[in-house]
This record gives sequence, structure tokens and C-alpha cells, in this order.
Amino acid sequence: MNTPVYCFSALLLVGMPTVGSAIASNVAITAPISLAQSMTPAQTVMSVLNENEIALQIIDGDFSFAGVMHRHYGNLYGASNRDVRVSYNRETGDVTVVDTETNDELYSYVYSLDAVTGTGDAPLTRDPGPTPVTYTTVLNEDQVRIQISEGDFFYTGNLERINGETFVGQEGAIRVVYARDRGLITVINVVQHRDLYNYAYSDVD
Repeated sequence: MNTPVYCFSALLLVGMPTVGSAIASNVAITAPISLAQSMTPAQTVMSVLNENEIALQIIDGDFSFAGVMHRHYGNLYGASNRDVRVSYNRETGDVTVVDTETNDELYSYVYSLDAVTGTGDAPLTRDPGPTPVTYTTVLNEDQVRIQISEGDFFYTGNLERINGETFVGQEGAIRVVYARDRGLITVINVVQHRDLYNYAYSDVD
């Protein structure tokens, strides 16, 4: 009568992770995180689209991430693709980039969006300024050709799909972010770290 119970218990013990293995796993994860604390990418550009969305691009050597961060709650925003996950605390300026497969921190640094844009404690909504004349042509499911003109300003180039329905392109110092599903275009001067235009536009009927 006792034998089946004993065998069943043994199988349970074999299938369960030991306390020692769980501790070892946690120790292995903390090492790369501590090493990443001082790592800051070469370039980070953020642009406020609205109170719940911030366009983001991070470039560092061969590493590149571009997308739209969404507000989770409070001042916490996040974005991800199949390779990395980005978290941003707008209040503290903390940016964390994590490998989605290994959960290792690739970057952990401070970027003060409000200090760069000068918004401070002002409301996130702002006067969008003049609306440029904009033409788009869908080349394929991952590319949109765009032309933007307003006064002396002129931009033309291809936008690449980077996440969902968000397309991004850059020519020289000018970067264009087109959130197609939300009908928003943001034009950024990446050298001066400021928005040139932020306006509503949709090529979707």
C-alpha cells in the first residue's frame, strides 16, 4: 500500500525545480543587469504625440529601435517588438531596454524628455502649428512614400513599417513618424531634438 505513494512522491520531486536551482537562476540574471546600468546608447529621440503616446527612436551602432510608446499608467510608458522591450518613466527619465528572449538589460539610462522639449509641467497638448501639404503613396505593405511641404520646408522619402501601423523614415536631420492607424504625422529635427510638425493626416479611407 505504501509503495505507490512513495513512487508518486518521487515523481513529484523529480518534476519540481529545487530551491537551489531557482536561486542559481536568479543570480545568473542579475549579473548582466548590473553591467548594463552605465550603458547609454549613442542617440535617443522622443516626441510627444499626445498625452498617451510618445514616439521613440534609439540608435547605437548596429542596434536600432523605433516605435510608439503607450502610457500604461501614471508616467510609465512602454513599447516592444519581437526583439526588445522598452520602458520609460517620464517622471524620473529612466529608460530601460530589455531583450525579450533573455530578459537581459541592454540599456539602462536617463533621458529627460521634458527638459529636451521644454514642456516641463505644461499640458502635453500643444498648438500643432501650420499643417503641411502632405502626399503619400503606399508602395507595399511595409513601405509608404511621403512628400511633405510647408513654406521653405520640403521632405520626401520612404517610410518603413517598424511596429504595427507605425512607419518611420529619415533623410539627413529630419525624421518622420507616421502612426497610420491613428492618423498622426510627426516631423522631428533629430539634431535640435524638437518637433517641427505634429498634425493629423490619413491616407486610409
